[in-house]
Order: sequence, then C-alpha cells, then structure tokens
Amino acid sequence: MRAIVLDEQGQPRLADVADPGGDGTLVRVRACGLCGSDVEKFGRAPPGTVLGHEVAAETTD
Repeated sequence: MRAIVLDEQGQPRLADVADPGGDGTLVRVRACGLCGSDVEKFGRAPPGTVLGHEVAAETTD
C-alpha cells in the first residue's frame, strides 16, 4: 500500500506502508487531498504519520 507520510524532516513524501489488515473494506484511492489539518502537521507530527483523510475511492473485490 502507498501513502503520503511525514519523513524524518517533517516533510510529506510518498512511501510504501504495510496493509492495515483487519476486517475493513479495501478501497482503491483515485484522488486524495491534503487539508489544513494535514499542513499543520508538517514539521510537528512524528515521522511516519500518514496524511490525507479526504479521498475519492472505489471499493475493490
């Protein structure tokens, strides 16, 4: 799975991350936006923090 995460310098970057697992629904994200609450985390949140909670997606089989 890929996600935008904060790196060691607190900047966003694309990274491969582990699948979350569990019984949730798997979706394919087609678009994702960063909002003000994401931008506020730059340089402040711990490395590895996943950004982007506003998505357009479709469920997968």
